[in-house]
Amino acid sequence: MPSKIMKAITDRELVRIDAKTLHTMMEEAECTDDEKDELKTRRRRLQNRHSAKMSAARRQGKWDAIAATNSQLTEKIATLEAKNSELALQAHDARIVVERLFKENTVLQHESNELKAELRALRGTLEVYNGSQKPFETDLISPPIVRNTDMFDSDIYMNGEPHN
Repeated sequence: MPSKIMKAITDRELVRIDAKTLHTMMEEAECTDDEKDELKTRRRRLQNRHSAKMSAARRQGKWDAIAATNSQLTEKIATLEAKNSELALQAHDARIVVERLFKENTVLQHESNELKAELRALRGTLEVYNGSQKPFETDLISPPIVRNTDMFDSDIYMNGEPHN
């Protein structure tokens, strides 16, 4: 027949009670060796169950934290991928603009060089007309190249030489 202590103590109390106190209680209740073994086995089983529940709760807590972090990182990745796509499109558009501007700059540099040469030629021609210099006296002024324009008659000068 089970002793009073085995009936009186609940599972909750049995798990929380320390071994020394349990041993004292069993001695005071004059439990048999079999009752002591049964109570110790019951206590160990309950403690193992409690430990398993706590371990499962910790594991679930870690899993929940990992799942929340995963969800946040997935959202962040989606946001960054969208931003990356947007920036890639902007970079592509910028490359197209840079290429167009580079081509325009090349054309403008070429036109600028032509206009500078024409200006030098016109200055030389003007100096010849003003009598300040004989034609082609220095290397600084290239022979005037006269284009057929409203200002000059192509029959008067061709390649810097008077034409009759």
